[in-house]
Amino acid sequence: MKTTMWVASKEYGTKIDLQLTRLPGPRTCRLVVIRKNATSEVVSTWSVPGGGYGTSTNQLPLELSASTSAGLPDIEKIQVQSVDVNGVASPLVTVADL
Repeated sequence: MKTTMWVASKEYGTKIDLQLTRLPGPRTCRLVVIRKNATSEVVSTWSVPGGGYGTSTNQLPLELSASTSAGLPDIEKIQVQSVDVNGVASPLVTVADL
């Protein structure tokens, strides 16, 4: 999977823009902000169709925007996770050192 992420400090917290390619489907994913105090927040969820995103079947990337109340200095990492049918999440990509 290839990820491009832009983060911007805002008065309300942090804005996150994300582009994913080479993301196979079908699956359910979520975007999670993990703070330096070890708390976390799910800021977005989505379904990936069978053809995926940025694949030979579907060349279009997934693009999404999300926001969190956490300030940029408080964020340790941002993670894209795959969630299985039992609700168990597995990291697909982690972006740290924001």
